[in-house]
Amino acid sequence: MTAATIAVMLRNTARFLLLLSFSACFPGETPAPKTLAEASTIALASSLLTAPGSRPFHLKLTIRDVQNPDSNDHGEIEEFWASPTQWKRIVTAPNLKHITIVDETGRHIESSGDYMPLWLRGFITAIEDPIPAVLRKNSEVVIQHPLLPNGSPAAPCAGIKLNFASVSAPAEVCFFSNYHLYSVSSPGYQMEFNEYGPFEGRDVPHLLLSGMGETLLVGKVVTLEKLSSKPDTFAVSASLSTVDPLASVMVPPSTIERLAKAPLAFNWPAVPGGPTSGNLTAYVSVDITGQVREVFILDSPNAHLMEAARRQLLAMKWNPAVSKGQPVQIASIMGLPFTTSLDSAASGSLPTQNNPSSVTRGRALSQPKPQYPPEARFQHISGSVYLSALIGKTGAVEKLGVIDSPSPILTDAAITAVKQWKYQPYLIDGVPVSVSTTITVNFLFSR
Repeated sequence: MTAATIAVMLRNTARFLLLLSFSACFPGETPAPKTLAEASTIALASSLLTAPGSRPFHLKLTIRDVQNPDSNDHGEIEEFWASPTQWKRIVTAPNLKHITIVDETGRHIESSGDYMPLWLRGFITAIEDPIPAVLRKNSEVVIQHPLLPNGSPAAPCAGIKLNFASVSAPAEVCFFSNYHLYSVSSPGYQMEFNEYGPFEGRDVPHLLLSGMGETLLVGKVVTLEKLSSKPDTFAVSASLSTVDPLASVMVPPSTIERLAKAPLAFNWPAVPGGPTSGNLTAYVSVDITGQVREVFILDSPNAHLMEAARRQLLAMKWNPAVSKGQPVQIASIMGLPFTTSLDSAASGSLPTQNNPSSVTRGRALSQPKPQYPPEARFQHISGSVYLSALIGKTGAVEKLGVIDSPSPILTDAAITAVKQWKYQPYLIDGVPVSVSTTITVNFLFSR
């Protein structure tokens, strides 16, 4: 089984958020929309904070890396929103502070730092425009309602191929059964939406999960309140510019290839199995100095080549891209043809498959239910426990981390149960691989 095949399999089996509940999982049903455009309209109208008719708000979202606490992948997004023509956003991360103010005179920006990471840009998108226009406006793609391998219903989803010049890449949008947004996966942007809660007539997600790359990032809404702006909240100082130095421009593959300081050449290692020729697809992000900062392999017929491709792209040097006389951050989707050879003695290590959605019941072999702790029931404690998990090559749960939980009592109960779960191993080319994923366990109090 190729990496491309397992990527499709993971998308298909990850469509149903695993909910072990003591009552119904979802609110009442709504009339099922037929197209992606219709479903997107329903989802955004019910939950988007900046949808038409929204009331002013103040929001603060903190972001952390739950798998690598010491990494630089952490930050904060704070937004003061009065209307579509008056708002302020402050983005902070290691070596970065980016302030944007919009008023009747236009957009004003103050920035320190030389790069806006894709993961951070993704959380901004999740707050303000969670379903990219190229997806949400598609009135031809039909919503699918498939079944999981065990016969249980999967969440409604719509998949689409996005074309960038001569390269195509997959994208998908999934919804809960009440058509709240569940997840979006597209080149350069991947997000899962959880913990919906009411705010001023909307039902807003408070827990965002992003699994781009080799880690799991968690965004948590720590403040969401009515806006009580001070007189200087939207004040524009003379130091602010109308040009965003960290805006990212999507360019075609031909453009990024012309910017390379040397002809693109790859050294493809021998592989122990799988196809020996084909095309990889990679998403590449380059900063204003011409340095490649992030590489994500979107598709690969041979998973043994994914790390080699990523490593070589990160080492390549590019001339800075310039727009209107200013260096700009750019991104592109590149098709990388490969030809290699088979060698049974070659390294057979495969990357851990990172699946930000919950491992579903469709691959579960054994899932002992958690015991609702008597102490929690007595105190009327309920809610969802979110765990990060590493499913090993044998299908056993090898590592668990806590993403979010309403109570340590429920956390302990969830971990005790999940440690005993067993899954069918995930395979690439017949070789078992580890899977990094999230698991959600619901404890809903009922008398």
